[in-house]
Amino acid sequence: MEKGKAAVFVLVILIGIVGAVIIYSGVSSPTVAATATDCCKTTSGLNNFYAEVPLGTCTGTVVTGAEAQNCATSPPLPSTCGDNVIDSPGENCDGTGCGTGETCINCICTKMDEHGGPKVTICHQPGTPAQNTIDVPPEALPGHIGHGDALSACCPPDRLGCGKDVCPSGFTCVQNAANKKCCFPSSSPTPTQTPTTAPPPPPPPPPPATSTPTPTTAPPPPPPPPPPSATSTPTTTPT
Repeated sequence: MEKGKAAVFVLVILIGIVGAVIIYSGVSSPTVAATATDCCKTTSGLNNFYAEVPLGTCTGTVVTGAEAQNCATSPPLPSTCGDNVIDSPGENCDGTGCGTGETCINCICTKMDEHGGPKVTICHQPGTPAQNTIDVPPEALPGHIGHGDALSACCPPDRLGCGKDVCPSGFTCVQNAANKKCCFPSSSPTPTQTPTTAPPPPPPPPPPATSTPTPTTAPPPPPPPPPPSATSTPTTTPT
């Protein structure tokens, strides 16, 4: 009998504990309401900038859908972005356009992959046998650029890339129309320079016209005078 009471007592205690846990877990903790925001796109020249702003405060264009991903994943903003000069290893479209299917976002040519996510084309390990053109998420750019990857497709095999704008002695880092930053000999024409050929010298002016005197025929010499006629010596007739 005593054992039965003890068992019931233990069972009641267990039920109480389980009930307390259930009640405690059912108490909802206070939640902080998320601040509503818009993905706001602003444009300056050929550059596009995306930022999350409080709802209703966008001074540009509110974008939705796949384009709104740019607010969370926009490429890092280079410090000189917006001056219309590509003057940073982190820029490749400041003041210039991008290739087909790409948009200039934060001075970096950005495209959408097959899943609608933004990607940036870079050359991994440029100027080495392992150089390879790859697409990476914009948020991964700082690490790649930091160790010398180039913000463009890889250069031709006979050219070194210059992800940090550094080339060997005698070479210059040049960005061509395809946004490739490659090392070219400093003394040779670069893709952005059109070799100029000096125009041929103008033909010499024609010599001034001179009148050629018409040759005249000298009159024939006068005929020689006739020979003197023979004169007879008068003869004296003797008387």
